[in-house]
Amino acid sequence: MKYGLLAIVSLFGVCVLRADDASAAAGVPERAAAVYSVVDGQKLGIVAFEDDYPVVLSKGARLTQTEPRVMLVPAPGFAAGLVTVDRTEKTTSESVLGNSLLSVDNVKQDVVSFTAKVTADRGLGDVYLLMLAYEDLGGSYAEAPKFAILGKGIGRLEAGQTVKVAARFPKLMTNKPVRRAVLVFSGPSQVRSSEGNGVLDAYFDTVDRVGYQRMLAERYAGSHPLAVYRGFGLAFGDETKRRYAGRTVRVHIAVAASGALDHVDLEDITDAALADAFSRQLRSWLFLPRVVDGVAQGGTIVLPMKF
Repeated sequence: MKYGLLAIVSLFGVCVLRADDASAAAGVPERAAAVYSVVDGQKLGIVAFEDDYPVVLSKGARLTQTEPRVMLVPAPGFAAGLVTVDRTEKTTSESVLGNSLLSVDNVKQDVVSFTAKVTADRGLGDVYLLMLAYEDLGGSYAEAPKFAILGKGIGRLEAGQTVKVAARFPKLMTNKPVRRAVLVFSGPSQVRSSEGNGVLDAYFDTVDRVGYQRMLAERYAGSHPLAVYRGFGLAFGDETKRRYAGRTVRVHIAVAASGALDHVDLEDITDAALADAFSRQLRSWLFLPRVVDGVAQGGTIVLPMKF
């Protein structure tokens, strides 16, 4: 048999977890994803899947890609709606004809049979699933784990309609533990699903941290200022926003030589609860420490926050 698209995705590894692995990206803000296909070096947005091949939008035309490279990047937010995914998986061993780096022609290996019942709470167009597989490296960010994405098109979903989706694909060829998860999209936008968002929280966090470790290694030559490698928007309760409405709070962020957040001080304000709120959220940021002649040192940056 010949299997469809199994795209090796991006240079970095992805720590993709099921919804019940909630601890994987604890403290990291939720982020939706956008999906792209790299065609002749150009990044084109995926808007649908025809069976298991992505459809991209190029100069206003929809083009089906038969040999794409697929990548996920953070998106501003989710599309409206919720999709329930009731899935099962079964692994068998058989000889396969492969067209990806995951399989070798005529070699007997494990094959995953994936079945899901998909139900939307509202009408959605161009619906497709992305099934992800990755090798679990145990939280190490020194090397990129193998991972892959299999896309499966569904098409139009009406509110309350249940559609059965089936796919079969070779398991990731690795001696390490492998995790899998499912994302749901409608056109170019991700839709929330019963799978939860632990998949993407861990995905983006791991990609960030692999790049962060590489950047740290490169900085230990010469001198470099303290910098923010990754930051997120900050959120506060209504009471806090009312209390400081119209004011700009200057937040002094002390960063240790390791790059870890040390502590937070507020300029000209005594408000332990507000300082704690800043500290909790800033711990998900990634800082590049100040380096002087190849030696990392602690430092402080000032973040002006206007309410």
